[in-house]
Amino acid sequence: MNRARLLRTVVLPLLIAIMATAGLYQVVSRRAPPTSGPVVETVKVVVAKQAIAARTLIKPDMVTLRDVPASYVLPGAVRAVDACAGQVTLVPLAAGEMVLTSKITSQKPGAAGLSFSIPHGKRAITVQVDEIIGVAAFPLVGDAVDILWTYRLQPSGESRTRLLLENIPLLAVVQNPTPTESGTPRELKGYSSVTLEVTVEQAAVIVNAETVGLLRLVLRPALDAGMVGDFDVSGTAMMQPQRTLNTNVDRRITLETRVLELDAKSVADLGHSTFGAAIAQLGSQQVAAINALVAQGKGRVLDRAASSAANRTSVSFSFGGEARPPDAPAAAAGAPYGLTVSLTPMHYGQPQISLDARVLLTVVDLSAAGTPISTTFSAGAAGRAASGEGLLVTGLVSAEDLVAPGATRQRFALPPGMLSEALASGERVLVVLVTPTF
Repeated sequence: MNRARLLRTVVLPLLIAIMATAGLYQVVSRRAPPTSGPVVETVKVVVAKQAIAARTLIKPDMVTLRDVPASYVLPGAVRAVDACAGQVTLVPLAAGEMVLTSKITSQKPGAAGLSFSIPHGKRAITVQVDEIIGVAAFPLVGDAVDILWTYRLQPSGESRTRLLLENIPLLAVVQNPTPTESGTPRELKGYSSVTLEVTVEQAAVIVNAETVGLLRLVLRPALDAGMVGDFDVSGTAMMQPQRTLNTNVDRRITLETRVLELDAKSVADLGHSTFGAAIAQLGSQQVAAINALVAQGKGRVLDRAASSAANRTSVSFSFGGEARPPDAPAAAAGAPYGLTVSLTPMHYGQPQISLDARVLLTVVDLSAAGTPISTTFSAGAAGRAASGEGLLVTGLVSAEDLVAPGATRQRFALPPGMLSEALASGERVLVVLVTPTF
């Protein structure tokens, strides 16, 4: 009896419990697989692979992507290498440090300094302006301006305005914060200076123009990249009475340029200097007087050129050659010599045109060794002329300038056939006469 009771009360319940526990384990193990711990969400961010100093251009191999717990990602973290490559660090970055937009220039253009905002090959130049010159306070960084230059011709003193540069971007603008003389705050309406993006050559043009004239900025329309081209407005053309100044005239102007030798005394009798380069305006009667000297045998035409020029477009004529030793091969390059005449007609729908003339005579001396030495004589001025009137260049060179000083040197000044004995002796003088027709 004791044995049967033991089986019923102890052994059998124990076996049932073991079997139930085993079955429950099988069920639970199939439904809930074991885990190693809680799941952590990660995000890829850019970190520095190495220490990067401030004001350093970030290259792709300096940074890398790394998985970081989402809860550790800082605001402004950069999520792609391309988003920071090519930018500049504003502060030092330690190796492994997360790259933030606030620490690079992507969100702060120019924050690393203006020099990082200047495109390759360009420069920044600052020009002092006031409210009028600087177009009030309307130009903003990123806008573009044209630059007008007003100056006075010497010795005439005539006022002229030229389109100096076009489509120049603004890099920075500065207002004048200093108080007024009474001590009250200054009302900031305009700029005290603007910084322009230019080439080195454009910077030199601006610096030179500032020293001899007045600059004026002209704000360009947004998205307008059109170019007007070089032009020059003369004060004398604008001050002609009872005439409308039409700056849109599209007309071709015929320019005849004649190189003459004239009797020196006759030129002086007409009131023109034969010493010292000068350009004189001639009326139609004075042009006729010059032509009469040629007709009377007191002068001759050495050469002439004619061209039809577009309004406000420069044209040039050359009368010369290349100086080389007598025994030099024909294909050898020589030193250029002779006359060069450059003309720019400007017509505004008025009875007269403004004519800008530049005349240069280059004289080349060859020594016995064949070494060339060049000397240039020049004259330049702007004048007015109606159709049939003209500009006369006198006193450009003297007889001594045309003849070599000794047997050891050979002088080239005018092409063969243009240098006569009368010019070499000073009996006649070299003049250039330009007459427009429009």
